[in-house]
Amino acid sequence: MFAATTALFEGIRAGQFVGFVSDYSLAELGATADAALRARLLAIPGMYGLRRLPGHADASRVAQVLVERGLVPPGKAADAEHLAMMALHTGLDVLVSWNYRHIVNVSVKRSLTPVLLELGFRVGFEIATPQEVVGQDE
Repeated sequence: MFAATTALFEGIRAGQFVGFVSDYSLAELGATADAALRARLLAIPGMYGLRRLPGHADASRVAQVLVERGLVPPGKAADAEHLAMMALHTGLDVLVSWNYRHIVNVSVKRSLTPVLLELGFRVGFEIATPQEVVGQDE
């Protein structure tokens, strides 16, 4: 996965992809206990030219529904917020994640569409791993 992650970030830097980082992701990175690791992680968006994706007024409400419906466990509300942001920001087409447990899995992918449609939100995006985006098989 490391090679695909590097290729993805290099592709963003080169303009092959447009990358965004949400306030939710930045908050998660900022909560990293190890200070040196936290500094390295928080430097990534600037190093690769990721654009900041601001929060959305409806994100917490949508995330709460995703937790209530069992798509994401109660203690993982931040994962639900990532999914909510995709539904709320219509210009995004792929949510890239390394989280196989709560985001990049068949169960979430299949369950998400009906819930978002019921809430009146869009479903025109994909959830993928870095390998899927850059076409690498590691």
